[in-house]
Amino acid sequence: MPPKKDARKQVSDDVFINGTNVSKMGPEELIKFIISSAKELCEVKKKRSFQEQERDVFFRQLEIARSELMANDTEFLTKKRDIQKAQEYHHLELK
Repeated sequence: MPPKKDARKQVSDDVFINGTNVSKMGPEELIKFIISSAKELCEVKKKRSFQEQERDVFFRQLEIARSELMANDTEFLTKKRDIQKAQEYHHLELK
């Protein structure tokens, strides 16, 4: 029997980060890449923080509006009850 062929695939030692081949970079290029990646990460964190703050402000305003709406609804209902009682009292006086 003839020897079997080695059917294993060759695995490359290349390392890719965000589509960039890092394994073929020199030390200076690698340092520049790391610094630019860190700056990009910092910008993304700032943007996310700003978006979270905007979301929090929006939800605070929403809660304030809801509480004001609830207060106005209760005030409206009490005035409506008072008007109904006054109308009933007026009907009784007319009889």
